[in-house]
Amino acid sequence: MVTMKPWAVFLVLVLAACGPGPVTGHPAQSQTSLPTASTSPGTTPAPSSPHLGLLVVLEARRAGSTFGGGPDAYDAHDVVAIAGTDGYAKAKQTFKARSLPFVGNAGVIMQPEARVAAGAAFYIDGSGAVRRLNVDGSMAQVTSIPFGQPQQEVSFAVSPDGKRVIASVLTLPARNPNAQMGGDPPFVAGSHAFVELFAAEAGGPARSLVRTDLGTFSNTSSQFLRVVGWDGGGPLVTLQQSLATQQGSLGTWFEGMQLAHLDASGHPGPAFTPADCMPWQELDDASVLCSSGDFRNVSLIDIGGKTITAFPGVSGPFLTLSPDKAWVAYHGGAQNRSGSHVTFPDRFFPEGWLDSTTIIGYQDPSGIGATVGNMALVRLGDPGHIDDLGFTGVLAAIL
Repeated sequence: MVTMKPWAVFLVLVLAACGPGPVTGHPAQSQTSLPTASTSPGTTPAPSSPHLGLLVVLEARRAGSTFGGGPDAYDAHDVVAIAGTDGYAKAKQTFKARSLPFVGNAGVIMQPEARVAAGAAFYIDGSGAVRRLNVDGSMAQVTSIPFGQPQQEVSFAVSPDGKRVIASVLTLPARNPNAQMGGDPPFVAGSHAFVELFAAEAGGPARSLVRTDLGTFSNTSSQFLRVVGWDGGGPLVTLQQSLATQQGSLGTWFEGMQLAHLDASGHPGPAFTPADCMPWQELDDASVLCSSGDFRNVSLIDIGGKTITAFPGVSGPFLTLSPDKAWVAYHGGAQNRSGSHVTFPDRFFPEGWLDSTTIIGYQDPSGIGATVGNMALVRLGDPGHIDDLGFTGVLAAIL
């Protein structure tokens, strides 16, 4: 499936109707780096707010990395950091950026390279190595997933105790070397796509669970499995995907539909979200923030699909629910369950909540969201004010 803005329209695009050339990301060199906290004389940073969590942030710094079109939209990061809300990194590591598979006149949508579990950040590099980064800066190799070919993408998750890893590797068909125009087939005729699931214990090798031949693939294919997280029910997957976009990110964390759990052998159970639910966020109690109808019908549902509460009038994208389930933030503002709303500056794109009144996101002066600028905070008590954190990055998770 290929997605395109404007946000009032959520479309499957046929790339044959589009102009020539692939979508390219924005260069990494123009970004502002996250400084590392220092304890040398005269440089003691201000402490983070004690009631706020730590940010796990992805950055693009070196040649070959890119912020692409925003979170998950043809991005390839090469730095992971654990940062405080003072704008200083408490721990940081560089890694090999992933490659961006060719899908024609569009950019691939992929899951972020970092997750959180057991009080640490876990990240995967462009060769499949999974590592653990602790808040004190120490690092450990966890496992290695067989991954790294140009036409592959990987998504992984870690169990809440940090002891197990699950990953899905999608191998797209071979790139058509003669694809020059938007109407040219992006893949070699007869070439197949595959998705393979791997599992590993921390410190051990990855083993293949199941490999599925998806047959001849098109750039509008959407019925395949992708690992997107791990909750109390086990590894979490989406069964229907957004494969690529011709513009920027929509901020949809799962980048797919039909959430389901995997069993121990790597086979998915039935979807526990309705067919028309675009899932944006899953909470600790397994409730899910959903939208349907061009992001305008927003509700929180339980694991059985029953509506817990609705947020009429909310219009996405970049939907994210406050920890107390009272407010939904979106591009443009936030609204509570009673319908009261506040307005955010257009350049602010919400990615998550640090607490029930503080939203974390990034800035794009164009107001589109496809160019990643400095990360920032906005508070419900002063929604028109942006607290610039002074570094460029996207949120992977809150620790």
